[in-house]
Amino acid sequence: MPLHKTKTEHTRSVSQDFSASEVLKPAKKYNRLFARLRLGDVEDPVLYAAEPLCKWEATPEGQWAKKHADDLTWNLHPDDFGWGYEIRITGLINDKDYVVYLLKFKDSGIV
Repeated sequence: MPLHKTKTEHTRSVSQDFSASEVLKPAKKYNRLFARLRLGDVEDPVLYAAEPLCKWEATPEGQWAKKHADDLTWNLHPDDFGWGYEIRITGLINDKDYVVYLLKFKDSGIV
């Protein structure tokens, strides 16, 4: 018998350690916050939200989120710190990709 493992032997030992359901299980995705954009006190906030949303989408952060997250959505909320509105962009993403996102694009790591 050779000292090194053949491809077949290695595959057999890996398959014994993990069941097929564990290996093929998709990563669970959670709804996460990607950005908060501020909007002033305007008459029609939905109309005025288009510009900051388009600008964010064109940034490297927005491009990365579009590529890795599913179901990116935005919602309008009253601004907690002043007159106007806040646009919150959320999407479904697994934990591993969200950690990469935080490390790449957030200074403090806290959203």
